[in-house]
Amino acid sequence: MKQLEQRKLIWGYSTVFDYQKVGLQHFIILLKRTTIVIHDNQKKRIIGREIVGIAKKYGMIIENSAYLHGQYDWMVTCLAPNIVAVKKFADEMNRTYPDFLENLLILQSLGFFTKNYILNPERDKLREII
Repeated sequence: MKQLEQRKLIWGYSTVFDYQKVGLQHFIILLKRTTIVIHDNQKKRIIGREIVGIAKKYGMIIENSAYLHGQYDWMVTCLAPNIVAVKKFADEMNRTYPDFLENLLILQSLGFFTKNYILNPERDKLREII
């Protein structure tokens, strides 16, 4: 581990916890951008993680944010108290980036078999929903 850290191959460490036990739900938000050119000031806002502050206003925690290749261009995974919070967040994203976003899709995760390479110790409970 020390060698990996010295070579700057490790970004950091995280904990895998049962978010449902603390009253949170997991969501995936997929965003499709328009064909309009993104200017440097907009790029700085995106890379600067402006969305973290927006999410906090709605009691949300941004888990991951990634630029994609495919049908959608950007993916945000987050924890939120409910779908209403996520919808409010989505509305604000549309207002914050009006020329940048063409479409926004919200998905709710119902359960994880694995997370961060770790097998869910309560995965048998998922039989009820699949």
